[in-house]
Amino acid sequence: MDIQALNLFVRSMEMGNITAAGAELGLVPSVASQKLAKLEKSLGMRLLHRTTRQVTLTEDGALFLPHASRIIAAVDEAYFTTVKSQETPKRVLRISAPGSFARVCLMPAVTRFLRSHPNLKIDLVLSDEVQNLRKV
Repeated sequence: MDIQALNLFVRSMEMGNITAAGAELGLVPSVASQKLAKLEKSLGMRLLHRTTRQVTLTEDGALFLPHASRIIAAVDEAYFTTVKSQETPKRVLRISAPGSFARVCLMPAVTRFLRSHPNLKIDLVLSDEVQNLRKV
Protein backbone atom coordinates (compact mmCIF):
# COMPACT_ATOMS: atom_id res chain seq x y z
CA MET A 1 0.00 0.00 0.00
CA ASP A 2 1.30 3.45 -0.92
CA ILE A 3 1.82 5.36 2.36
CA GLN A 4 1.85 8.70 0.55
CA ALA A 5 -1.53 7.90 -1.03
CA LEU A 6 -2.86 6.89 2.37
CA ASN A 7 -1.58 10.15 3.85
CA LEU A 8 -3.14 12.06 0.94
CA PHE A 9 -6.49 10.38 1.64
CA VAL A 10 -6.36 11.31 5.34
CA ARG A 11 -5.20 14.90 4.68
CA SER A 12 -7.84 15.34 1.95
CA MET A 13 -10.55 14.56 4.45
CA GLU A 14 -8.99 16.73 7.15
CA MET A 15 -8.69 19.67 4.75
CA GLY A 16 -11.84 18.93 2.75
CA ASN A 17 -9.91 19.41 -0.48
CA ILE A 18 -7.76 17.02 -2.55
CA THR A 19 -5.86 19.81 -4.31
CA ALA A 20 -4.85 21.51 -1.05
CA ALA A 21 -3.86 18.20 0.55
CA GLY A 22 -1.85 17.27 -2.53
CA ALA A 23 -0.10 20.64 -2.55
CA GLU A 24 0.83 20.18 1.10
CA LEU A 25 2.46 16.87 0.13
CA GLY A 26 4.16 18.39 -2.93
CA LEU A 27 1.81 16.85 -5.50
CA VAL A 28 0.17 18.55 -8.46
CA PRO A 29 -3.62 18.02 -8.64
CA SER A 30 -3.49 15.43 -11.42
CA VAL A 31 -0.94 13.29 -9.55
CA ALA A 32 -2.96 13.59 -6.32
CA SER A 33 -6.09 12.37 -8.12
CA GLN A 34 -4.16 9.49 -9.72
CA LYS A 35 -2.73 8.43 -6.35
CA LEU A 36 -6.18 8.36 -4.77
CA ALA A 37 -7.60 6.41 -7.72
CA LYS A 38 -4.79 3.84 -7.39
CA LEU A 39 -5.42 3.57 -3.65
CA GLU A 40 -9.11 2.94 -4.29
CA LYS A 41 -8.26 0.36 -6.95
CA SER A 42 -5.79 -1.45 -4.69
CA LEU A 43 -8.44 -1.63 -1.94
CA GLY A 44 -11.19 -2.61 -4.37
CA MET A 45 -13.55 0.11 -3.12
CA ARG A 46 -14.43 3.75 -3.65
CA LEU A 47 -13.38 5.88 -0.74
CA LEU A 48 -14.44 9.31 -1.97
CA HIS A 49 -17.25 11.10 -3.77
CA ARG A 50 -15.58 13.83 -5.81
CA THR A 51 -17.17 16.93 -7.27
CA THR A 52 -15.58 20.10 -8.60
CA ARG A 53 -16.44 21.84 -5.32
CA GLN A 54 -15.97 19.25 -2.60
CA VAL A 55 -14.87 15.79 -1.61
CA THR A 56 -16.89 13.58 0.73
CA LEU A 57 -16.49 10.07 2.07
CA THR A 58 -18.33 7.06 0.76
CA GLU A 59 -19.60 4.56 3.33
CA ASP A 60 -16.47 2.47 2.74
CA GLY A 61 -14.33 5.60 3.03
CA ALA A 62 -15.93 6.46 6.37
CA LEU A 63 -15.13 2.97 7.66
CA PHE A 64 -11.58 3.08 6.31
CA LEU A 65 -10.61 6.62 7.44
CA PRO A 66 -10.00 5.89 11.15
CA HIS A 67 -7.77 2.95 10.24
CA ALA A 68 -5.86 5.02 7.70
CA SER A 69 -5.40 7.79 10.28
CA ARG A 70 -3.95 5.32 12.80
CA ILE A 71 -1.58 3.90 10.16
CA ILE A 72 -0.30 7.38 9.27
CA ALA A 73 0.09 8.27 12.97
CA ALA A 74 2.08 5.06 13.53
CA VAL A 75 4.32 5.74 10.52
CA ASP A 76 4.93 9.30 11.73
CA GLU A 77 5.75 8.09 15.23
CA ALA A 78 8.14 5.45 13.89
CA TYR A 79 9.86 8.05 11.74
CA PHE A 80 10.29 10.58 14.52
CA THR A 81 11.44 8.06 17.12
CA THR A 82 14.02 6.48 14.83
CA VAL A 83 15.15 8.73 12.00
CA LYS A 84 14.75 12.04 13.79
CA SER A 85 16.34 10.74 17.00
CA GLN A 86 19.45 9.86 14.99
CA GLU A 87 19.69 13.44 13.70
CA THR A 88 19.45 15.07 17.12
CA PRO A 89 22.61 14.91 19.20
CA LYS A 90 22.26 13.37 22.63
CA ARG A 91 22.53 15.81 25.52
CA VAL A 92 23.84 14.82 28.93
CA LEU A 93 22.22 15.85 32.20
CA ARG A 94 24.41 15.17 35.22
CA ILE A 95 22.70 14.70 38.56
CA SER A 96 24.33 14.06 41.92
CA ALA A 97 22.18 12.77 44.75
CA PRO A 98 22.42 10.69 47.91
CA GLY A 99 21.84 7.00 47.16
CA SER A 100 18.78 6.56 49.36
CA PHE A 101 17.05 9.62 47.88
CA ALA A 102 17.87 8.50 44.33
CA ARG A 103 16.41 5.02 44.83
CA VAL A 104 13.19 6.18 46.46
CA CYS A 105 12.41 9.49 44.73
CA LEU A 106 14.68 10.14 41.80
CA MET A 107 14.63 6.90 39.81
CA PRO A 108 10.84 6.81 39.18
CA ALA A 109 10.93 10.46 38.10
CA VAL A 110 14.00 9.94 35.89
CA THR A 111 12.32 7.01 34.13
CA ARG A 112 9.25 9.11 33.27
CA PHE A 113 11.44 12.06 32.28
CA LEU A 114 13.52 9.96 29.87
CA ARG A 115 10.38 8.65 28.14
CA SER A 116 9.41 12.19 27.22
CA HIS A 117 12.99 13.26 26.39
CA PRO A 118 14.50 10.39 24.36
CA ASN A 119 17.47 12.47 23.17
CA LEU A 120 18.72 13.04 26.67
CA LYS A 121 21.22 10.91 28.54
CA ILE A 122 21.33 11.11 32.32
CA ASP A 123 24.60 10.67 34.17
CA LEU A 124 23.55 9.93 37.75
CA VAL A 125 26.22 10.16 40.47
CA LEU A 126 25.13 8.56 43.74
CA SER A 127 27.10 9.86 46.68
CA ASP A 128 26.50 11.29 50.12
CA GLU A 129 29.30 13.80 49.49
CA VAL A 130 29.00 17.10 47.65
CA GLN A 131 30.19 16.61 44.04
CA ASN A 132 31.64 19.01 41.49
CA LEU A 133 29.74 17.75 38.44
CA ARG A 134 32.16 19.41 36.00
CA LYS A 135 34.91 17.07 37.18
CA VAL A 136 32.77 13.92 37.19
